[in-house]
Amino acid sequence: MMRFRATALATLVLLPVLALAQPGPPGGDDMDGGGRPGRPAFLRYLFRPEVVMRNQEAIGLTPAQRDAISAAMAKAQQKLLALRWEIEAKGETAAPLFAAEKIDPGPALAAAGELMTLEEQSKREHLTLLIAVKNALTAEQQTKLRELDPEPWQRRRP
Repeated sequence: MMRFRATALATLVLLPVLALAQPGPPGGDDMDGGGRPGRPAFLRYLFRPEVVMRNQEAIGLTPAQRDAISAAMAKAQQKLLALRWEIEAKGETAAPLFAAEKIDPGPALAAAGELMTLEEQSKREHLTLLIAVKNALTAEQQTKLRELDPEPWQRRRP
């Protein structure tokens, strides 16, 4: 049960980070060719926590750095869990507005706006985590991570 909770909390933190990194053109352009936004170009300069964890020995991560990254992850998990509850509740409230045969644009757009605001807060929290991870690393460690994982934002299959 404890392992499930840890996995669930890690998922809350890490999966939405990938939402920031939706596959886009290799150059990180702002459109993916289908008219949808691609991943932001600035993401190529940031490191996902799991990439750092996977390569911690290879980059010489110190216990103090590990503690700083763990603390940032714990803080993000706490905030993201609260946001997730809010998003689910607002989504549940909004669903009937969109299920109607004819949608009243005023209330529907207001409900969607509330959801998008919460989703923006979630993305901001994830970005705050990514910044904290990068700031915990030395320039040499960042260079080594880029060498070890040149495509850090590509989805990987286990």
